[in-house]
Amino acid sequence: IIQAVFLRYFIQTSVFKEGGLFTAETDMDTSPVQTRRPDLAIYTAGQIRHIKQGENQVAIWVAEVISPNDKAEDVNRKLEEYFRAGVQVVWHIFPHSQKVDVYTSPDDVTICRGKTICSGAPAVPDLQIAAETLFA
Repeated sequence: IIQAVFLRYFIQTSVFKEGGLFTAETDMDTSPVQTRRPDLAIYTAGQIRHIKQGENQVAIWVAEVISPNDKAEDVNRKLEEYFRAGVQVVWHIFPHSQKVDVYTSPDDVTICRGKTICSGAPAVPDLQIAAETLFA
């Protein structure tokens, strides 16, 4: 359900209109020795061209759906890894508590609940979704 909601909002963004891609569960090398598979990711049109040529690209925006079984240390380690690799925005989506933590760096977070708007800026400035919409 969360993926379908994102898709409805993503297709309204300039990144989509310019040929970008919203995808789920796609492998991405975050370092020479580490591959990650974010739950959701957004790539620009330019990145898609490079991917088609077989080149690794790091998504500009990723989201991870956090379950009660996920360990905080693992979640934080992955967050820092994403930013070191070049991801601009990371969303941690907590379905059980119906909140979204929006990171623009490992230390800069906006906590979104209810009607609070979760923003994709600076990666996707016109991606804006009220937190409650993700869990409806």
